[in-house]
Amino acid sequence: MKLDLLHYNEYTQSIKHWNPYIQEYDPILFNDSEVYILCNMDSDNSEYLLLFSIERPRQDIITIKSIHPYIAIYIEINSKEEYGKTNYMRASEDYERVKVLKWICMIMKKMGCKECVMNDNGIMYNNNNTHIPISFMDKLWRVHTYYEEFGFIPYDDNKNNLSSIIYPKIRRLQEKKWDEYKISDPKYNEFRQKYSYIYPSPYSAFHEFSPDKCNLFYDILYLLECEELSEIKRLISRSVWVKVL
Repeated sequence: MKLDLLHYNEYTQSIKHWNPYIQEYDPILFNDSEVYILCNMDSDNSEYLLLFSIERPRQDIITIKSIHPYIAIYIEINSKEEYGKTNYMRASEDYERVKVLKWICMIMKKMGCKECVMNDNGIMYNNNNTHIPISFMDKLWRVHTYYEEFGFIPYDDNKNNLSSIIYPKIRRLQEKKWDEYKISDPKYNEFRQKYSYIYPSPYSAFHEFSPDKCNLFYDILYLLECEELSEIKRLISRSVWVKVL
């Protein structure tokens, strides 16, 4: 039985594998049902051989899926249309998100893809048991997601660039002052009392928090629900993120 993750060293480098950092793509290697691929994705720059399962649902499509239970990487290569797809959500805490994404894009480019197409399906649940897309939270906090910094652009199903629609809507929300919200709720009153002297609007106060940790944010966001906020959430949750390789 093969191990799903091996440290790359003088003992394991003799194991059959693909090193995409220095080697070109070899289709023969991917005729096997499993293949080791060299990766360097954690914070201390250690190199590993990561085991992937290989499937060919169609002659022009190959899927590459990590077997390791805590490293969720899925890549689909469409050789006919020359693009790769991934449903990248979040890597484990030991792995840097941008490094994982760069590695995925490198694999796709080596395998002949001209575009990387990504769906971010990550969600979190607030205390009202309603789900919030993680990419939506990133947009509210920083006006952009981390993969937009890496060159991804949001498109709809008709391949329309949504950036020019989403950004103005977010800016309008960020400019909406405290007094424009008529909310009578103990949590909101506490939130306003604490931050209205520091920040000009509720959304600008969200810079105080971390999207992964703050339950108060989810509660306040639920109270701030409005038509424009719902529209932003709808646009982002249905977006397909595309990067030219």
